[in-house]
Order: sequence, then C-alpha cells, then structure tokens
Amino acid sequence: MSDSEYDALQKVADVRNRSIEQLIQETLATFQREAAGTRKPLRELPLFPGHRLVADLPSRADLYEEIFSREDPSPQP
Repeated sequence: MSDSEYDALQKVADVRNRSIEQLIQETLATFQREAAGTRKPLRELPLFPGHRLVADLPSRADLYEEIFSREDPSPQP
C-alpha cells in the first residue's frame, strides 16, 4: 500500500470513527458475502454421467514415463 493510499484510508477511518483494522475487516467481510453469493453450489456443477469417470485414468508410472521419455525438441549445442 502506498503512503497516499494509507493516508486516504486513515482519513476515512477518522471520519467514520473506526480504526484502519476495523475498516479492512468490514471490507473483507463484505467482499466475502458478495463473493459467496456469486458462486454456484456444487450440485449445479456439470458432472460425468453417473458421477463416474468417462475413462480410466493412467497410472502414475504411465504418466512419468510419458513425461520423461519425451525428447527435447530444442537441439543442444
């Protein structure tokens, strides 16, 4: 926070007879309430048919093999 932003916040706190900490807490609480109102409940999220994966996932070993077996496309000097 810049000095000018801090000074402006202090002026607002003085006018409202609150501390900067209280203003920040109130602002965060308002933000959390508003953000919570914009989220969709989990039950409305799209799911795979029958709540199951469409295909089997590869094993960790298969993933590592695929990742580390690739050749570097950039030539080495």
